[in-house]
Amino acid sequence: MFVGGKKMILFQRKKKVNDLLIIEDLEKSRDKIRTVSIRDKKNIRILIIDDEGFDDEVLKTLGYLDIDIKLKYEKLSDYETYDIIFCDINGIAKEIDPKYQGAELAKQIKKSYPSKVVIIFSSKEQSLDFYKYKNDVDEIIPKNTKNAEIAELIDKYIEIMNDPIERWKNFRKKLSEQGTSPKDIALLEDCYVRGILNSEDTTKTMESIKANIASGIAGFVIDCAIEMVKAYIFK
Repeated sequence: MFVGGKKMILFQRKKKVNDLLIIEDLEKSRDKIRTVSIRDKKNIRILIIDDEGFDDEVLKTLGYLDIDIKLKYEKLSDYETYDIIFCDINGIAKEIDPKYQGAELAKQIKKSYPSKVVIIFSSKEQSLDFYKYKNDVDEIIPKNTKNAEIAELIDKYIEIMNDPIERWKNFRKKLSEQGTSPKDIALLEDCYVRGILNSEDTTKTMESIKANIASGIAGFVIDCAIEMVKAYIFK
């Protein structure tokens, strides 16, 4: 009887877990998901941090119209409104780290704004020494990368930003890294999937879960997930 009772308890727990939708449910229904373009060439906000400046005319002629260029680091809050950030290494943010300079700044930007795409410009002689930063940012590319290749990279990340499945996988990873409990992540994933799959307004529940999470970074990630859900609800 005890063994049978134990099995029954496990079954009941499993049933409760199975009541929650997971991202695989969204993957199975990908062909039913309405296409929502949250970002495109015209409204993607791009920032290039380079003390030598950057000629953005070619990118603008290719349709990337919202590009800003900063010659130096001032404060992290300067980067909050951008979607994709390219950061040079030499001559950038020496006050943050005299050796790693812009690479360390890029790491801190990604840590503060985990849903943003952060890409490091690196010269060949820096590549090996700065390789340790590959897991802290989205990409490390050569400083002399051609504009056409940069445009392809931007398009790649625009596609990811507009893909609710890939976005959630990134959100889930960041929430886990910030110490969000598996239970809260599971509840958020259920809300996220139901909101997108069924156009169900689950944002209030997501907000209530967010209110119980202390980490500011995790809260920012949840805000981005809510933004994606709203795009599908109010299309």
